[in-house]
Amino acid sequence: MSFKNIIGQEKAVDILLKSLKENKIFPSYIFMGADGVGKKSTAVEFAKAINCLNLSNDFEVCEKCSSCNKINKLCSPDLKIIEPIKGSIRIEQIRELRREINLKPFENRKKIYIIDHAETMTLEA
Repeated sequence: MSFKNIIGQEKAVDILLKSLKENKIFPSYIFMGADGVGKKSTAVEFAKAINCLNLSNDFEVCEKCSSCNKINKLCSPDLKIIEPIKGSIRIEQIRELRREINLKPFENRKKIYIIDHAETMTLEA
């Protein structure tokens, strides 16, 4: 996948590309919108761009390096996607995230956490 393949998210992609170009990656980003608009896929693509070992001059990922391959397979030790369990994100999931967040990346430049459907977090979470 590529930022060029993300449809309907031009403004979001422009903001993310600007962050990459200026090498100003913020600690967090909020991707919001209706279901099915590509929030999660855009976040995963951004995670790849941040960690790609062969990022092109126009900020396209190589899709060949170990980082891109592992993120594509969602098996990178430095990418964690937190998703609802039985309809909600629970306090235990957030506690685990808080324990891990201060650890250094295992393989990549940056660790990335994506909280998918954050609106389902319980009050405690």
